[in-house]
Amino acid sequence: FVPWRDFALNAYMVEVELQSLAAQRQSLQGRAREEFDIATRVSRDNLARMMVSDLLIVAGVQPRHRHELVFLDQAVERRYQQRLSTILITPAQPHELALQIERVAPGERFWERLFERMYERSLIAL
Repeated sequence: FVPWRDFALNAYMVEVELQSLAAQRQSLQGRAREEFDIATRVSRDNLARMMVSDLLIVAGVQPRHRHELVFLDQAVERRYQQRLSTILITPAQPHELALQIERVAPGERFWERLFERMYERSLIAL
């Protein structure tokens, strides 16, 4: 079980913060290097747990940033390919979630892919 807040934070760390610091990793020293390594390890551990668990439940799905959609899209796709079940619980109706996703990433196919994958193998709960 993963609350959306935790999922979104992990998405930010993996997709934004750690990637921006990765190029600087070699120049980091002392405590800054240790903190970077810890953040990297924790984020990767969380990601691995989400990708290999038999069932992933994400509660309160409300994407507000593109990096959250990218991370969600990748997570659902990996789990789909591995035939693992995913439950997404959202306070929004499907059409509202589709509009919210379109506002965050206009013209991209995030909603279509998410809906197809979830419909075929998993569940979106309202």
